[in-house]
Amino acid sequence: MKQAGVDLVVSCMDVSGNLGLARTMQQNGLGNTQQLWFDGYDRTTLEANAPLMQHTHFLVQHVPFERRPPSPASSPASRPTSRR
Repeated sequence: MKQAGVDLVVSCMDVSGNLGLARTMQQNGLGNTQQLWFDGYDRTTLEANAPLMQHTHFLVQHVPFERRPPSPASSPASRPTSRR
C-alpha cells in the first residue's frame, strides 16, 4: 500500500478489526492515510483510541447521539414565508 501511494482505505470490518488495521497502518508509516469505516462509531471507542483515528471518517446512518437536536426556531418550517 505504501509503495502504491494509497491515500484512502475503505473498510467494512467490525470495530476491533478496524482498530487493528489502523494500528498496523500507523506502525508501517501509513498513519496519515484517510480511512472510511462503515462501522465503529462509538464515543467510548473514539475517546480510547483517538490517536489511531485522526484520519478516520465514518459512514453513519443515524444522527450521532451527542448531537443536540436543532431548536424549533432554526427549522425552515418555522420561518415565516413572504408571498409576492
